[in-house]
Amino acid sequence: GSGKTTYLCALYGRLMQNASFTFSGTNTDGLATNLEILGKNSRVLHDQSLGRETPEDALKWVATSEVSDPYIFRNTRNMFYLRDIPGEYFNNENAGRLSLAGNYIKSSDAMIFIIDFGHIDEAIEVIHTIHDSFGGVSGETAFVITKKDLIQSTMDIPAQSPVWRVCDYTDGRPISTDEIRTKSRAIRDTIVKNRCEQLLSCIDEYMGGRKGTWFISGVFDREGNFNTEGLEEPFLWLLGKLGMYRIEGG
Repeated sequence: GSGKTTYLCALYGRLMQNASFTFSGTNTDGLATNLEILGKNSRVLHDQSLGRETPEDALKWVATSEVSDPYIFRNTRNMFYLRDIPGEYFNNENAGRLSLAGNYIKSSDAMIFIIDFGHIDEAIEVIHTIHDSFGGVSGETAFVITKKDLIQSTMDIPAQSPVWRVCDYTDGRPISTDEIRTKSRAIRDTIVKNRCEQLLSCIDEYMGGRKGTWFISGVFDREGNFNTEGLEEPFLWLLGKLGMYRIEGG
């Protein structure tokens, strides 16, 4: 697979270590009786924290056991949750699952696309389907290329390149917009343009001409050592863009 489940498990672990967050469990732990209540409550609370009304369409949630239970986190002012939507849901042969995935996408404030460096064609197919079925991007979006060890072993990228910069956020330090832009530009120019040009064209279309923000991730290096430092950066950057995490720069 793309490494999405591995990424999410590692992300949960990193956030639970972060001084800014409190982990609240999943909806099966009694936080809410079903996904509909959970979705409405979390979205309304989030909008209230930003001083805005919740759009009526955002409250049309579909309760189902097919999509994994969301993981809930809180910080000082906000409650938010992560939902794992399998790429298989964007197979046009299954209209029910595609419609279900669309409900979550259209109601989301932000999205993270997990892209397997070894299977770019699958990511292109999913993004095309989302664009054709639900239109272009409506919220903040991050693109995370996984299998960092594969990138390291197949591409000759200098060790000092911004591509490899990592930051430890467990002390709750803010996100640097300048640092994210520098790293994203390096990933786009060094990796995506050289190895994934069709993916880049597809994402540019999906983003409506805006350049996507790129990250790379992996839980192992090419020597096989387990290291998740900095893996939470795309998620924290999205929270920062939504006013839910400290961010420095424009």
